[in-house]
Amino acid sequence: MYLHKLPKGDKEQSYEVCYWRKANAIHRYFTKDAEEDNCVDFTVNVDDLTTLKNMCLESLKNKEPLLETASGFFWGSTDYDDYYWDMLSSTADDIEVILSHHTEGDTYEYHAWY
Repeated sequence: MYLHKLPKGDKEQSYEVCYWRKANAIHRYFTKDAEEDNCVDFTVNVDDLTTLKNMCLESLKNKEPLLETASGFFWGSTDYDDYYWDMLSSTADDIEVILSHHTEGDTYEYHAWY
């Protein structure tokens, strides 16, 4: 599971800015309305990233899982266990860094491969 940055929308210059492994709830967040989710690029904007970061932080603050898990092929555990909470924490931290380096015109793509 990868998030790539496309500086000024240039796919030729894209690079990885975040990586997750079996982060079930994150995968569900990006793909919840998709019919196909494997090897598909999902366009992600700054509002999507900000919302995800805020959901992670709110979940951690209240110890309430706002990001739901879902069963699926190789998505990882559906449990709200220590891995889930650690994943939310690291995701919030990673997105904070991504947003601090965002420049007008940059775009992002989420991609999962299993």
